[in-house]
Amino acid sequence: MIPKYIENTIKNLEKANFEAYIVGGCVRDLLLGKEPKDWDITTNAKPKEILKIFPDSVYENTFGTVGVKIKEKDETIAVVEITTYRTEAKYSDKRHPDSVKFTNELKKDLSRRDFTINAMAIKLNKGIIEMFRAEHWKNRETRCSARNIGKIAKQNVPRGTSAIKH
Repeated sequence: MIPKYIENTIKNLEKANFEAYIVGGCVRDLLLGKEPKDWDITTNAKPKEILKIFPDSVYENTFGTVGVKIKEKDETIAVVEITTYRTEAKYSDKRHPDSVKFTNELKKDLSRRDFTINAMAIKLNKGIIEMFRAEHWKNRETRCSARNIGKIAKQNVPRGTSAIKH
């Protein structure tokens, strides 16, 4: 169910000696039997290194996310977001981190995510990487990552609505 262009994108990163994992909502959607609407990849490659591998890409932010254009017959069919592993500082505006710091550890990147189901990754030819005991997804339960309970509580949204979406 993983599109060929995602596999090829990951293989290009790995060919350049970088790690690469599928992360985010697409992992959750796959586990729940849904068709992902978009695909995100995380890597230990820094944005400048990603741009060397995929020169026709867009990098216009401070969060380490590079938009890689996927083309078929000179037509862009998708943009895949590849983000460098990172840690985050506090969220003064309750939506965006005040700053990010790149890291070389997948575990540190996954630990910043809001819910444990969003803190899982897929490694091609290996399967699910589940570092935070997120097996409750099998019962269609959503749990907050312990590290992020305070961050979510401060978002001023009605209790539980962040988890209701899925």
